[in-house]
Amino acid sequence: MPKVSIIVPNYNHAKYLSKRLDSIIHQTYQDFEVILLDDCSTDNSLEIINRYVWNTKIVHIVKNVKNSGGTFNQWVRGINLAKGEFIWIAESDDFAEERFLETAIHNFQDNNCSIFFSQSYIVDERGTVQGCWDEKAAIYDSNFVTEGKELIQKYMTFQNIIPNASAVVFSKGLLDADIEKDILNYKINGDWYLWINLLMKGNCAYHSKPLNYFRRHEAAGSNKNVTNFKNIEEAFKINIFLKNNNFKINGQRWLRIWIGQTGYRIRTLLERNFLNIYKLSFELFPFPFTYMLYIIFYHKIKKLYSYFKLL
Repeated sequence: MPKVSIIVPNYNHAKYLSKRLDSIIHQTYQDFEVILLDDCSTDNSLEIINRYVWNTKIVHIVKNVKNSGGTFNQWVRGINLAKGEFIWIAESDDFAEERFLETAIHNFQDNNCSIFFSQSYIVDERGTVQGCWDEKAAIYDSNFVTEGKELIQKYMTFQNIIPNASAVVFSKGLLDADIEKDILNYKINGDWYLWINLLMKGNCAYHSKPLNYFRRHEAAGSNKNVTNFKNIEEAFKINIFLKNNNFKINGQRWLRIWIGQTGYRIRTLLERNFLNIYKLSFELFPFPFTYMLYIIFYHKIKKLYSYFKLL
């Protein structure tokens, strides 16, 4: 039985796929299996994938005949096929240093971890390094091992500080059917939800040297989701989940983040998502937060009257 199961979910990343697979195959740590999932790509991804069928490390090649409709559907499918003790979800447009897995497994052996992640280089469409992820944030400056619940309370109630799944290895044994089912309720923040559940069950180890290359390009989901209001609604759901699990939520700080994310698209928020977000905010912050929403949108009250009648 392999130590690590590497899940490679692909959709229309043919031009990056060889680089991705080569960076997996040439890892210095070799006790792994590869599960390749193609989500009905319309480019020549299958042609690239077929070049690797000879490799005995690739134990599953799943070619969907219909698009699954979401990244996390593919994640769960791969996890259910995995035989390894640990999971690495290696996104098909990213790539890794050859010591990535070796470093991750070393941390699991020494630190009783539920999850490991490394710093990432940000690269463009051509693979040119643009810098490191959030270089100004002190948390990424040096290696650390910390209790997962402490990391949640200090950082993960506000935002996902583990931004790229390709930089993460986690323990499969800490997942259960409920977590896998709940991830499917998310379109954008399923990774955030998954990391929180893992952090609640063990330590987190972080390696400050960039071992992962996080590709930013026009089609990348991370570029599209920054101001997507589904993102905000799902963030509310995650914070409600945390509150229900006895984590303290700082409403004032969360409000600042929320306002910053909505920015100039408030009109779209009002027209499409205000009702859901308002309900979720009332559950999370019963009075101050919802009162602040009232003040912010005072000039829109007449337009919002139809929403309030439904509350």
